[in-house]
Amino acid sequence: MRNEVKIGILACAAILVSIFGYKFLKGQNIFGGNNLFYVEYKVIDQLTKSSPIFINGFQVGAVKDIYIKKEDQKTIVVTLDISSDVTFPKTAVAAIRPSGIVGGKIIELIYDKPCSGDDCAKSGDYLKGANQGYLDAMVGKEQLQSYIGELKEGLVDIYDTLAAKSGNPNSGLRKTINDINAITDNLRVSTASLRIITEVTATKFPLIVDNLESITKNLKTNNDKITSILQNTSNFTNNLQKVDIGKTNESVQMTLKNMDKALSSTQEAMDDLKKIAAEMNSTRGSMGKLIKDPQLYDNLNRTSKNLDLLLQDFRLNPKRYVNVSVFGKKQKDYAVPDNDPAFKK
Repeated sequence: MRNEVKIGILACAAILVSIFGYKFLKGQNIFGGNNLFYVEYKVIDQLTKSSPIFINGFQVGAVKDIYIKKEDQKTIVVTLDISSDVTFPKTAVAAIRPSGIVGGKIIELIYDKPCSGDDCAKSGDYLKGANQGYLDAMVGKEQLQSYIGELKEGLVDIYDTLAAKSGNPNSGLRKTINDINAITDNLRVSTASLRIITEVTATKFPLIVDNLESITKNLKTNNDKITSILQNTSNFTNNLQKVDIGKTNESVQMTLKNMDKALSSTQEAMDDLKKIAAEMNSTRGSMGKLIKDPQLYDNLNRTSKNLDLLLQDFRLNPKRYVNVSVFGKKQKDYAVPDNDPAFKK
C-alpha cells in the first residue's frame, strides 16, 4: 500500500474520531438513534446547549438546540435530545434547576409513574416546562414547606429566648441592646447637627454662588491678561531651557571666586586701616603725636604763623634780606617801616 493511501486513511480516521468524540462530550448518543422533544419556557435561567438531561440523577440526554419562538419573540423553545431507550409519560415535566451551588443549569424529567403504550411520549412531542429554585430542587416542594414550618418554630423559640435574656440587666444581650440604644441616640444627635449645618449652608450657599459668579466674571474679564501671563511664563521656561546651565554655573563660580578675592583684599585693606588708626590713636608715631600732643600742635601753629609773617615781610621789604651792589656802593642801613607787620609780634 502506498504512503499516500495510508496518510489519507489516517486523516479520515482522525476526522471521524474527532466528530464522534465531540458528540460524546456533548452527551449525544453516537451509535444509536435518539428522540427529539420540545419544551417551551418563559425563562431558561442561562441554560445552554449541551446541558445534561437527568431522570432521578441519571443522564439520559442533552440539550441539542435553543431558539426563540418566531410567533411572539418571547417564548424560548428548547430541543431535548434523549436516548431512544428511555421512555417516560407525556405528562412528564422538564424542569430547569441548578446542578449545584456554583454549577450550571440542568434539566430534570419529573413524573410520577412509568408509561406504557400510547401514554408514552414520542419523538417530536412538546413537554411541559418548569423552573425550580435551589431549595426546591434539593428538598422538593412538600419537604420545603415542612422545613419552613420548622424554621418558623425555631425562630419563635429564638425570639422568646432573646426576650427573656433582654430583661436580665446583667446579661450580655441586655448590654448589647443598651449599646444599640446609645448608638441610636448618637445618630439622632448627629442627624440634628447635620440638619442645622444644612440650614446654615442653605442660607450661605447663595452668597457662595454669587462669589463664585463674581470670580468667574473676573477671570473672564482678565482672560487676556491671564493668557499674556501664561505666554510670558511659557517664554521664560523656554528661555530657561535654552540657557546653558553648565556655562552659567562656571561663570557664576568664577564671579564668586573673584568676589572672594576682592573681599579678601578688602579685608586686608581694612586690617591695614585698623593698624593705621591704632597707630594714629597712640602717641608713638608722628601722626599720633600730632593728634594727641597739644604742645606739638601749638608749636606747629606758631611756626606756621611766623612763616607767614616772614614771607609777607620778605615781599614788602626785600632789601632787608637781599643786598645787591652793582658798583660797590655801600648799602644803606635798613630802616624799619612804620607799618612793619612783625612789629606788633
